[in-house]
Amino acid sequence: VPLQELSQVIVVAKVSGMEGNDRNDLHLNLQDDMLMKELSELKKQQDMKITLVLNTCGPIETAPYEAFTDAIFVTFLPGMEGGRALADLMVGKQSPSGKLPITFPKRYEDTPTYLNFPGDGYEVNYGEGIYVGYRYYDKKKIEPAYPFGYGLSYTSFEYSNYH
Repeated sequence: VPLQELSQVIVVAKVSGMEGNDRNDLHLNLQDDMLMKELSELKKQQDMKITLVLNTCGPIETAPYEAFTDAIFVTFLPGMEGGRALADLMVGKQSPSGKLPITFPKRYEDTPTYLNFPGDGYEVNYGEGIYVGYRYYDKKKIEPAYPFGYGLSYTSFEYSNYH
């Protein structure tokens, strides 16, 4: 089906990675990024809902996609039953109440390792000590795109002083 005929699009974007290997940047792979740019332009011309599913090994820079996506789900590497779990979340059968176990920076330059990476040859000095993740952002007073523990739900609630 041509993209122009769709009213709802779900893009499952990936970033390859594994333990023991560092990524060079915080971008989606080139094909997914090009598709998202095409959808962004198409959405300007027609009524379309776009959902971005991040099947990634870690954070990405989300700013380029936030302005035109209607929802972003982060599944990381969900495994064999991840598709079923994601479907349950997307149709409202389950509440997407999970919280991020990592921090998503606004940009790569905001990360704790920015000044140390990529290192020299096969040597990288991880000199940030205990200031990794949310500790770094708190200490440097840098506002991330999505902080450690961020997550939304399909419900709303409030606390009050009822006895």
